[in-house]
Amino acid sequence: MPLLSYFHGFRHITQNRQLLAQLTCIDLWFFNDRLDVVSMARVFYKARNLQDLKLTFCNCKPWRASTPLAVAEIPPPLSVKINTLKITVSGDNPGPKSMVYNIIQPLHNALSYLLPSQIDICLDHCPFETLYGTDGEFFPDGDSIRLDIAGPCSMINILATLLRRCVIASSVHFKAPKAFFLNPLCDRDIWPSSPSIRRVSFRNCDTITEGEVKALANRLLSCRGRVGLQFLELHHCKDISEECLLNLHDEFGDKLVWKL
Repeated sequence: MPLLSYFHGFRHITQNRQLLAQLTCIDLWFFNDRLDVVSMARVFYKARNLQDLKLTFCNCKPWRASTPLAVAEIPPPLSVKINTLKITVSGDNPGPKSMVYNIIQPLHNALSYLLPSQIDICLDHCPFETLYGTDGEFFPDGDSIRLDIAGPCSMINILATLLRRCVIASSVHFKAPKAFFLNPLCDRDIWPSSPSIRRVSFRNCDTITEGEVKALANRLLSCRGRVGLQFLELHHCKDISEECLLNLHDEFGDKLVWKL
């Protein structure tokens, strides 16, 4: 009998330990469902050969919790390497707030044992608090982090948090057409040096201004700053002119990469 390596399903997944141990890819979709995060976590912990995990949540609500996880059940943080972790969260107001605090944030804590090479998080019509765990810390860490945020969010605060927290990520990619880049762009105290992040990319960030791009470049690329990025990329940010980018390129050279 051939091994079962890929599972795609809605709402439910097998509880069979032997079958779970065979899976290398799990793709689960939840729509208008009631979820028990603890039970879900126990399923993932049994998938010993997992390499790719994709989770999609839309308008979900919490279900009564199972018996709390014992300390011995929970793998150590960042202890299990996988290839990809993709989480998509969407919802209609006012549901998303409840879904974030009662489902997504506890799920972040349950998945903190994973160490993905690539993390993709897509937020559609839900608050950017989805990015944070119940302890208030930013959730993802992996070699490459991609954040696709449809609604308004403070890009500066998110980026500063990533620089402070991530010890593994080497690149961070943002797609956030409604993000705001206002104060505290010039506040030196929010910009920690990162032990790992060397590339930051902004794509379709339509609200960023030329003045904010200049401030970002000075903070992230300048040898006078503490961050020390090797590359800052801007792709299809509609309010940034080529003249502005050429002037910045004169100052920072090939550290600045762009596509209009």
